[in-house]
Amino acid sequence: MLQEKQFFLSCLEKGPESLRRISNRMSTRFSISPAAVKNALLKEGLIELDCVRREGETQRLNHYFRLTDKKLEVAQEVEQQELENQVSEWEDGTPKSKGNAFDWASKKCTLFSKMELAQMTQKYHNNQPITIYSRA
Repeated sequence: MLQEKQFFLSCLEKGPESLRRISNRMSTRFSISPAAVKNALLKEGLIELDCVRREGETQRLNHYFRLTDKKLEVAQEVEQQELENQVSEWEDGTPKSKGNAFDWASKKCTLFSKMELAQMTQKYHNNQPITIYSRA
């Protein structure tokens, strides 16, 4: 949820912005509800309601929010520490192993180098697609 919060706050850097506009931007980028992000930021005191206006032909209420003086960095450090603690040990306190076959998610894995892929592309003249399988 940290990325969503940062995006919401970046939308408000230039000044008060309507929740509808921010929600439209967030709905194309993130799967989490913009209202949940807004509620979390309000609860943390990072944003506040600036004004409420009726706009457009339908005269719907538009809620405008603005930034407060608080910063998100404090919350970010806490979340990073929690993630490090979760990743480094098992539930019983045993440290997790690192740098072996079971630690595949944190490593960059490729079957072919860029040079080998370029050679294969030249050999087949882009006529046939090159199927690359990854490990499960």
